[in-house]
Amino acid sequence: MRNLILWSFYIATVPGMAFGQTSRWEDAMNAAERAFGQQQYREAESQFLQAEKEAETFGPLDHRLGMTLNNLAELYVREARYTEVESLFKRTLGIWEKGDDSTTTDRATALNNLAALYQYQSRYGEAEPLY
Repeated sequence: MRNLILWSFYIATVPGMAFGQTSRWEDAMNAAERAFGQQQYREAESQFLQAEKEAETFGPLDHRLGMTLNNLAELYVREARYTEVESLFKRTLGIWEKGDDSTTTDRATALNNLAALYQYQSRYGEAEPLY
């Protein structure tokens, strides 16, 4: 009987915990996007980093982690922080190439973003095959 009660408690609380994680990720992403839109880049970075922390708990190939990293990289592009951008776009591409919940459009976006970065840096030989 005790095991049944514990099992019932587990079933009742785990979905709420998972929803709470998703909610915290969504809240951080929404706050980051608002701050980015208002050109409050420090706040946007802080919120994207919080969202990344939350997304890491979903698993290494979770689409939300790729989305978070991609958006953080876009912020760094705006700030011309190119050394940080390349690793983020490459990680995003890896997630979206291997993740089960990623689409062809996700992969195309990641390839395009990495190619655009290389183009900004006049690394045309690396950009062309990605386009």
